[in-house]
Amino acid sequence: MNKHVILDNITHRDLRVSIDAAADLGDAVMGCLTVPSEFRQVQAHFPIVFRRDLESDNFSALALFGFENGENLFLEDGRWDAGYKPLAHDIQPFLIGRIESGDQIPQVHIDMDHPRTNGTHGVRLFDPEGAPTPYLEIIAEKLGALDTAYRESGAFFEALKRYDLLEPFSLEVPLNDGS
Repeated sequence: MNKHVILDNITHRDLRVSIDAAADLGDAVMGCLTVPSEFRQVQAHFPIVFRRDLESDNFSALALFGFENGENLFLEDGRWDAGYKPLAHDIQPFLIGRIESGDQIPQVHIDMDHPRTNGTHGVRLFDPEGAPTPYLEIIAEKLGALDTAYRESGAFFEALKRYDLLEPFSLEVPLNDGS
């Protein structure tokens, strides 16, 4: 279960977030969302596949890390084995939130149930005076970049549909063990 809360420097003053790479920290995933503004960096390390939601007929793009659920071929010996980590994966356990009052000002939220949010070891989010640490400032920048890029991606996906530039495919990858 997810427990998303607004991040604040009083409640979360001493909270730490693990930045290590590990399956038990949420890195054992076969892919994540990616946005057109980062396609150049992503395609240099991962295949990009497009997913069509049959109910809405909308497309999204995914950076592919593995071939089955729970498989990440770029997670090796406690490190991320690629020169780039897509924004949607890199910002975990943080996310953008907006308050229900209709105010559209984005706020940094954190998933308190995420395995990176352990509170005992890792990088502090706030210094002893309550100011954001450089790590949290970088995360906020990445969240802003991802939010902006996601909002701007609609026109890109509409052009793909309008010009019929995508087609379905099946991917079969024979592994060394014959499977």
